[in-house]
Amino acid sequence: MSAKTGLGIPELLMVVAGLSQNYLGDELEIEEGIGKGTVLEVSKEKGMGTTIDIILYDGVIGKDDILVYGTSEGVKETEIRALLEPKPLTEIRTDKHYSEVEQITPAAGVKISAKDLEGVISGSPIRACSEDELEEARKEVRDELESADYETYSHGITVKADSLGSLEALMRELEDQEIMVQKAEVGPVSKSDVVQASNEESENRAIFAFNVGTTDQAEELLENEDVELFQSKVIYEIIEGYTEWKEKLKEEERQAKLNNVTRPAKIRIMPDHVFRSSNPAVAGTEVVEGVMTPGSNLMTPDGERIGNVKSIQEQNESIDQAPKGSEIATSISGTTIGRNIEEGDILLTDITSEDYKILKELEDLLSEGEKKLLEDIVEIKDSQNPHWKLG
Repeated sequence: MSAKTGLGIPELLMVVAGLSQNYLGDELEIEEGIGKGTVLEVSKEKGMGTTIDIILYDGVIGKDDILVYGTSEGVKETEIRALLEPKPLTEIRTDKHYSEVEQITPAAGVKISAKDLEGVISGSPIRACSEDELEEARKEVRDELESADYETYSHGITVKADSLGSLEALMRELEDQEIMVQKAEVGPVSKSDVVQASNEESENRAIFAFNVGTTDQAEELLENEDVELFQSKVIYEIIEGYTEWKEKLKEEERQAKLNNVTRPAKIRIMPDHVFRSSNPAVAGTEVVEGVMTPGSNLMTPDGERIGNVKSIQEQNESIDQAPKGSEIATSISGTTIGRNIEEGDILLTDITSEDYKILKELEDLLSEGEKKLLEDIVEIKDSQNPHWKLG
């Protein structure tokens, strides 16, 4: 048997239940009053509609009792149509041969047929009672539903599971992993779950679906929304998948942050490659070191501000960045080649204090050449203004 895959667990439970019934049955004290049980499974049976398989652990359930049960919308009640008892010592979820009985006593499994059971939650409490006991039964079910051992927050991921027990187990694990949850419910992933998740920040745009599927509307919406679905019958697989995705997301966000700052770059105006001298100046340039990006301000090695890179092109196509060794056409506004700068001149990117802070934060993403060039640029800037890093 395996706790990880679930192999052999149903057989173990069946043997334990069978031994308990066989050896402990005579010692059970059966109390009259409200029947107390837990929903094992909700299913549809041909000719009966939605039914529930339950374990009765206290009290008595009679065919004429009122059934009180928990749903995602709160406590509901209905009339019992039939109490169906499986053969002794057989697995209630697989045995299709039932005997209709008038009363059930603990400890027993029973299938209940009743009206309006579509919203019943697997793992939720049920009570069977008379009209006089109805308020007490409602309160007990309500209290059990509200006592679920987990906490949600105003922001976080969305969690869906096949039963209350599964949901609580998953939520305890997520608490240990310090993963914030803003919505936790039993049932399939719905359209509203996807919509709610899509309104969250980056790493919270995720839905955990433990042993449940998705509605057609949710499936369609997931294809168009930036929401990640982690779906499995094994808790650790969901968490492992989310952790890997979150790490990848962080790296992508860091890379995007790097792409939005001026990076250290040294370029050389190539001789005989001036296409326009001004308004803006356009010349062929070689990226001697670092990475050149559009929008960068340029300065001379003495720290004199030259102009701004409007765009860069390679083989007549605009590009977002040009690494060391690239030969590109660079459009520079605010300067005139032949007056401010000359063919063959070396220019450096003019790093701001804000960009410097971000570059230091993302230093592991820079090449060794960029790191060295950044130090040179900092030295030039410090010589002009020792306090420039403070902004």
